[in-house]
Amino acid sequence: MNTALSTKINGQSETLIQLLINDGAVNADIAKSLGYDTVEKTDNTDTPKETISVKINEILSVSEIEIAVYLNTELKSISNSNILIYEAGNENNKLKIYSVTSTGTKLIIKTGTQVPKKSYNVELINIKDSNGNIIPRLTGSFSGYTQISTYSSTPSPTPKPSQAVDSVTAINAKQIQIVFNKEMSKSSVEDINFYEIKDKGTDVISLAQGAVIYDEPTKTAVITLNNKISDKLTNLTIAKITVKKGIKFIDGSEQANNMEFNVKVEDLEIATFKNPEVIGEKTIKIPFSEPVYDGTNNNFLNTENFRVNYLKPAYVEDLTSTGIKLLEAYTYTVQSAELIGSTIILNLSEALSEGTIKVNINSSITENPIQDYAGNILSNCEATFNYVKTGDTSSQVSVEKADEDMVTLSFSKPVTASDLKLFHTDKTIAANMSTPVSINKGTFVNEITFEFPNKIPMGTTDLFLVNSTDPSCKMFNIFGEYVPDQTLVADVAPEKNPPKVIDSVLINNNTYTIFFNEKVSKDFAENSANYDFTTFDYYTTVSFVPSLSNDGKSVNLYLPKGLRDNTKYRIVIRNAEDISGNKTTSDIQLTYTNGEHSTPSLEVNKSFTNNTEGKIFIYFSEPMNETQMLDKSSYKVAITSGAIFASLGAGDTVSKISDRSVLIDLSKTVNSPSVMLAPIMDLKGNRLYNSIAPVYIKDIEEETVMVESIDLIAKNKVKVTFNRVLQTFSTNDISFAGVTNNTILVAEIESLINNDNDKTEVVIVLNKELSADVKYNGSVVSVITKENCNSKSVLGTKLTPSQSISINDMVAPEIITYDHDSNSLTEPVEKVVLSGNILTSMIDGKVSKNTTGTITITFSEPILEFSLSVLTFEVEGYTVTSISNAVNKNEVVLSIKANKDNTPAKTTVRQVNNISDYSGNMYLSDKVWTVR
Repeated sequence: MNTALSTKINGQSETLIQLLINDGAVNADIAKSLGYDTVEKTDNTDTPKETISVKINEILSVSEIEIAVYLNTELKSISNSNILIYEAGNENNKLKIYSVTSTGTKLIIKTGTQVPKKSYNVELINIKDSNGNIIPRLTGSFSGYTQISTYSSTPSPTPKPSQAVDSVTAINAKQIQIVFNKEMSKSSVEDINFYEIKDKGTDVISLAQGAVIYDEPTKTAVITLNNKISDKLTNLTIAKITVKKGIKFIDGSEQANNMEFNVKVEDLEIATFKNPEVIGEKTIKIPFSEPVYDGTNNNFLNTENFRVNYLKPAYVEDLTSTGIKLLEAYTYTVQSAELIGSTIILNLSEALSEGTIKVNINSSITENPIQDYAGNILSNCEATFNYVKTGDTSSQVSVEKADEDMVTLSFSKPVTASDLKLFHTDKTIAANMSTPVSINKGTFVNEITFEFPNKIPMGTTDLFLVNSTDPSCKMFNIFGEYVPDQTLVADVAPEKNPPKVIDSVLINNNTYTIFFNEKVSKDFAENSANYDFTTFDYYTTVSFVPSLSNDGKSVNLYLPKGLRDNTKYRIVIRNAEDISGNKTTSDIQLTYTNGEHSTPSLEVNKSFTNNTEGKIFIYFSEPMNETQMLDKSSYKVAITSGAIFASLGAGDTVSKISDRSVLIDLSKTVNSPSVMLAPIMDLKGNRLYNSIAPVYIKDIEEETVMVESIDLIAKNKVKVTFNRVLQTFSTNDISFAGVTNNTILVAEIESLINNDNDKTEVVIVLNKELSADVKYNGSVVSVITKENCNSKSVLGTKLTPSQSISINDMVAPEIITYDHDSNSLTEPVEKVVLSGNILTSMIDGKVSKNTTGTITITFSEPILEFSLSVLTFEVEGYTVTSISNAVNKNEVVLSIKANKDNTPAKTTVRQVNNISDYSGNMYLSDKVWTVR
């Protein structure tokens, strides 16, 4: 049989098997798999006819058992065996083919029942084009049949059956729906030139591209009046809708005549808004049931129509109920509200926190409330939803770390609780219980650390989290969901983990407190070099003083100037160390956005000019609405004293220096100019000085750039503070006086920042060390600015030359060291020297009671006598009877006497109170020295 099928017959070039393939009786792929040689011939002659490129244009499910396949050309023949239809992704689920009818370029295939919403693949195998050439395989896909919905609106008069449209209705005053009764060309239906819309039957409303959206499965088009935002149909009138001739059907034929419809516009239902959705860190999308607007032609809406609140749960007992309630805790600032059809996008100034969010729409104080296009104003519009970044709203509990003294539990969603306990091994044994933990009311944390008075056994241990029996104390999370008692397993190991930050909070706008999961070391906590506190854009550095709390688990950063309203800050913590010496290996980064504490204002004393360059620098007290702040129309300038205020011209610009400062650059020179500002808003929507009146800065002075101060902050470092913010700084602009020229030079710039007084600070490392009282080899050192300085302010003003500036002593005094034994192999020691009767009266190194003497402590600089008292130092075995540095201010002399007989002459001195130099720099207590 194989030989016969492979033999050429009748003197032709094809084998029998090839002829059978050409006639469609045998599948070519199957023949190949069985080992037969096949060639891609499309006819059974030696000279085949030209092959036509056959394509599937579209496949539609037109009923439960009927599928229409539209081709680009007619076929010569097709049968049931040429068709395969199966579920996408599941070839075993085939539809039975009952019949196929070919009419022109259209195939109607009757099948077994399709499943709604499922996708199906179609394969046409070995079909013949109109020239008789075989097309081995064509593929396409379609979705299972779905019945067309019936619409409840009153339909327009039904056109004649030969026409393309079934009905035309007004969905609302902004949108029209057209239902076709035939398959239409999508591109033709969505062509706006095929429609004419007349409001009230007379007033033509133009359409813009994209106005028409066609849904092919339902043969339905929706037209949105989109040429202008305010375009709409007048409610309770009759509109005239024309579908023009020439609109195309899917087969390429055209509608022969215009079709006109009188459509009743009756929009009596108020638009509703669906569940809002967070689509970005600071962005909320609000979808509506139909298009809305504010009655104007603006796509940016009045932000006062929107309020976004953060809700915190709290346990409440009142006359009506007892339990957890969600209370408004914070109001976000709506920076902008953009209208996009049936959706409003809210952009906030602050990032949203995970938790419950409430959105309110429309305010009684606004003139343009949100409404639908029938004029129905949205009322009582409020939606509450949960913003969940990851996972769900429940708090999953895990063991973060466990050692023999403490256990830290981590919660996937922040929690709060009172009288919360953790047991190890056996929860019925009181000795296994931790110290109960209570979290401050209104505070939610991601981690809780439990301390155990009795050590936990090392190894794998069961832990039991137990809530209080008091309902008001039970643990619940930020979404208001209770966290039940539960059992955990921990591997208890020696403490090796560094401390972690579990929370931070601003208190009274003057103290930023950082909470750790365990006690941290005092040396780490109170070293300001371990922190950076800047605005988020690094433009300004915040001044602070750190201190460790009494419980050792939090650090307070005292802020002398407070934080600016509505400003985002960045806090970096480095070298965090616990009391066991475990230290972080990478920086901890925190961010904080301050709220509203004061009325926005102008900082008039910081506004200056560069007269010759026509530049004016303006500072606000806090970040302002950037769009308004940079709008040229917000400013008018009188370029000289007494001149008329004029708007900024085409050659004038306003540029952003920071989020609270601008540079007005005029095309003209100025001299004592004045500026009139519109009452622009801050990020919370508050106007300057809470007034709608314009604000004036009069007779602005020309800028002078000076060195304001220079501080010695380490023996080889000085901090240079300028009276302005610098754009550039050159180390060549300063030199050091009081010493031989070029003896002291700038080795490098350690840092350059803008402080929270809007002044630039530069820390310079010197090539030599100075003494603590700002001397080099006994000579006082100062600084002089050179001629022709290159350092410039933001306005372009150069640093004033030939300034002579004293260097302030900001270095604490030190104890002088000396060689006490004339031995080069030993290290120098502190110069604390004994003299007097003790040296001459001692026997075998001891003295009798009341023997007197003196101890002289030598410092690197004069000590302020008012910081000294007989209580400043303690001498072991002796009483300090007097203290003085009258002879030499650098030497503090203690008069002492022995407390009892046989007191050792060799003793130690402990400093128990701080002392100060004449610049107020403290030499801290708790030092111990051996007396020589």
